[in-house]
Amino acid sequence: MSHFKLFEQFIEESNRKRITAKQWDKMDDDTRMDSLLGAIKDPDDAEQWVQSEYVDLPSWLTANLFESIYDVIGRKQIKVVIEGDPVKKDTEKVLKVLSKADPDNTLNFYEATGKIVGLITKIKMDNIKRDLRGISNDIVIKEKK
Repeated sequence: MSHFKLFEQFIEESNRKRITAKQWDKMDDDTRMDSLLGAIKDPDDAEQWVQSEYVDLPSWLTANLFESIYDVIGRKQIKVVIEGDPVKKDTEKVLKVLSKADPDNTLNFYEATGKIVGLITKIKMDNIKRDLRGISNDIVIKEKK
């Protein structure tokens, strides 16, 4: 096993917290599924529990139900500005790619500046950059503080 994989595993195990009934009840289906997949490897088996109330989950499952690693490190939203001539020319296409890569984004096109501005999920940044390069290498993404 590579050092990177060992480090990744250490971070994942050390940062995760057990899910409480209160947290479970507030989670949306996607977040529940992420957590379930930490305890159940087969997505089809995990999916049967997504709609369940916490009290209805078996004890073996609640004992292994932890916050998703994405909740620990990945759901951080960052502000970005996306610009370039292709953004102005193919706005709808660019927004569609962005929406597919990160459905939780808050990006909007501002015609006055010809830029797309908003929040995206940090962990999805590499996928977004790759997908935008599929449209044009002239699209620039800048992270803003």
